[in-house]
Amino acid sequence: MIEAAAYGKPIVATSIGAEGLEMKDGQEFLMRDRPKAFAQACLELLRNDDLCKRLGDAARAAAIRHYDRTNIVQQIKQLIQSHL
Repeated sequence: MIEAAAYGKPIVATSIGAEGLEMKDGQEFLMRDRPKAFAQACLELLRNDDLCKRLGDAARAAAIRHYDRTNIVQQIKQLIQSHL
């Protein structure tokens, strides 16, 4: 999911696939656990360019915010400094 998000792709995932990630259902991706609902969400993305763009842009922003190397290094530095 992180790689797809980094490329700004719209994502449909299960709750297990998204577990532990800093991404929000309905804002940065679509979470669907049942097979029929998953397939319907995929079809909705194929039909709705605006939804694809909105989810893709939000996913990319989330990937940069939470998983970009520069941001992670900065977070680690801040954590270390707060414990010194």
